[in-house]
Amino acid sequence: MSLVPLDIPPGVFRNGTAYQSTGRWFSAAFMRWFAKTIRPFGGWAKRGTTMAGVGRGILTWRPSDFAPQAIIGTPSNLYIWDGDQITNITPVGMTEGTSDTIPGTGFGFGLFGAGPFGAPNPFPPAGTLGTEATIWSLDTWGDDALVVASHDQVIRQYAGGSLPPVAVVNAPPARGLFVTSQRCAVAVAADGDQRYIRWSDFENNTIWTAASNNAAGDWRFQTDGVLVVGKRVKGTHLLWTTTDLWRMDFIGGALVYRIEKVSADCGLVGPLAVVEVDGGAMWMGTSNFFAYSGGRVAAMKCEVYDYVFGDINLVQRVKFNAGRISRFGEILFFYASANSTAINRCVSYNQAEDHWNIVDPDGDMARGCWADAGAFSVPLAVGVDGNLYEQETGWTADGTTLVGTRGATSGPIQLGTGDSLLEATQMLTDEGTQGSMTISFTQQFTPNGPVTTRGPYPVTKPYTDVRLTARQVGVQLQATADEDFRFGRQRLEVKPGGGR
Repeated sequence: MSLVPLDIPPGVFRNGTAYQSTGRWFSAAFMRWFAKTIRPFGGWAKRGTTMAGVGRGILTWRPSDFAPQAIIGTPSNLYIWDGDQITNITPVGMTEGTSDTIPGTGFGFGLFGAGPFGAPNPFPPAGTLGTEATIWSLDTWGDDALVVASHDQVIRQYAGGSLPPVAVVNAPPARGLFVTSQRCAVAVAADGDQRYIRWSDFENNTIWTAASNNAAGDWRFQTDGVLVVGKRVKGTHLLWTTTDLWRMDFIGGALVYRIEKVSADCGLVGPLAVVEVDGGAMWMGTSNFFAYSGGRVAAMKCEVYDYVFGDINLVQRVKFNAGRISRFGEILFFYASANSTAINRCVSYNQAEDHWNIVDPDGDMARGCWADAGAFSVPLAVGVDGNLYEQETGWTADGTTLVGTRGATSGPIQLGTGDSLLEATQMLTDEGTQGSMTISFTQQFTPNGPVTTRGPYPVTKPYTDVRLTARQVGVQLQATADEDFRFGRQRLEVKPGGGR
């Protein structure tokens, strides 16, 4: 007999078959790998009253009076959260937007290459272009906030309190906006042109016409795509289209800004599906994840690629969104699976430890927008149910238990190349709270053969007797209580058996 550690690397590997995830975790729900242990993904709690519609944009900031604020947009309304209550500040005269993308049948509505070659075209070259779901674009302007809804296209300024934002004088219509480090407001997809931006004068968002005595200007992009969103990041500004990434650098003088393409074939799937990360950015495209750092773009090696892009509803792509939990170095990506029009899945990438995870496979934590901790002490997110949630709060889903949902399953574990049977008689447990989890084992003799389950065994003893005989053994972890735990390095007392 010998002790064999179950050294399963952190994160989930979900490309190809279950057997191809040999020695890795294959599935998970509300688990987190961090600092060489497995622990629970944090819970959430509802705050304030229910809002009308799904959150499609959130901005948190702390004005000079040090009272943190969160402004939240839905397809029909705009709200402010002051840490105590939610107040409706919907602009006067704003019409209601669209909750879901309504597919069109016109040429150009679908994504080139999104379907298999030779399959019937779901977007015939006649009919209507459809309507995209409403998304809000939000940024700070000093102590105030600038806002615009994609369907309304009126840039407005919120000056605090319970009064709704008012239209910015002379601002052009736009589908999105951001504010530069030099305090110029930038209108994205301005004047009805999806390849055109305009920016205002320094410190004055009412001057938009270029003249010798101001810094206002404009730029039309030469691109096959259309503008999706712009963001201010450390040292520069980035603008994404559906096909490429552009950089906007302040140079002063008559031109004010230099705009140049950074990389092609790295478009953004939707306006909310990008997160600033340490002076760079990470985002979700229509067929990959990408990262910008050091002036370059790279496609990210994704260990859940097949799981995500093999089952995805790109018609609803503008609703996809991303968030960050900086405390754990995690970037979250929320999207809709192929059979859903609503957000119902979440995967994450841990930039600090370089691994992927399936956080929510079934829509229990379906979020329309997310803001990291900063102005507020914990992340804030808005669910598809119209509720504002404090994230990483407790261990339940707003009071509903996650026992039965929270867990992880490994791919097969085998001796060598699997030519010998694995016989195990005992497990030496390593669990920090001694009682919050159970462990089960699955037995198989071939990848597609029948599966036998042994357990569950409570991890409450230093030694646990088990009886396993198989060529392939899988591990299943399940939380037994809504509380914190630490699952470390387990060891099995095993011996190689004969062939079969």
